[in-house]
Amino acid sequence: DNAGTSFAAKIADLPADPARRARELLTLGSEAREIAAALAEFHIKTQAGTPLSDAAKKARIDHLINKIRRLQEEGAVSAEDSKRILDAFQERVVPEYKAVSLPRTSALGDANPANLIVRDGKFIAIDVSSVLDSLSESGKRWTGATGIHDAGRFIEGLEHFGSGLRPQELMAVRAAFVERYLQKTGLRAEDA
Repeated sequence: DNAGTSFAAKIADLPADPARRARELLTLGSEAREIAAALAEFHIKTQAGTPLSDAAKKARIDHLINKIRRLQEEGAVSAEDSKRILDAFQERVVPEYKAVSLPRTSALGDANPANLIVRDGKFIAIDVSSVLDSLSESGKRWTGATGIHDAGRFIEGLEHFGSGLRPQELMAVRAAFVERYLQKTGLRAEDA
C-alpha cells in the first residue's frame, strides 16, 4: 500500500526461516532506531522551557492507576495481578517519576508500533487524532503528557504487538529503540 507497513505488522510477519528472520530482525532494529530518532526530534522541537509540573505528574499517575483498575474491572487482569502491579507501581515507579525533571513537550499520545511506519527511510505516524498538545500556555489543552510517554508507549506496545518476537529478539529491538531515543534526547536512562 502507499502508506507502508506498520512496525507491528512487520513483527507479525517475521519469517520462520533463520537466515531470513535474522535479516528482518536487523531491519527491525534499524527501524526502531529511526522511530526513536524521529520521536526524539519531534519532542525536542516541541519542547517548552519549563518542566512537567507536580500537578501534571499527579494527573498522569492517576490516569495510569485508573487504567489498571479498569483492566481489572473488565476482567483483563485478575484482582491479584492488579494489586501486585499497583503496589509495584506505587513503590518503585511513582517516587522516581515524581523526582525526575521532565521537559514539557507535545506527544503523539498513542505511539504504539501499530501506529508507526518507516518507509523509504522516512518516519510516518498514523492515528494522529490523539496528538497531545502539552504546550498550551493557557493550560486548557495541556494534558500533562510529555515526550517520554510516547517512548514508553512504544516500548509497552512492543510487549503487546511483539508476540512474534522471541524474548531475546524483543530485548534487542527494545534496546535499539531506547539507546537511540536517549542518545537523541540527551536524557539519561535513570531519568527516563
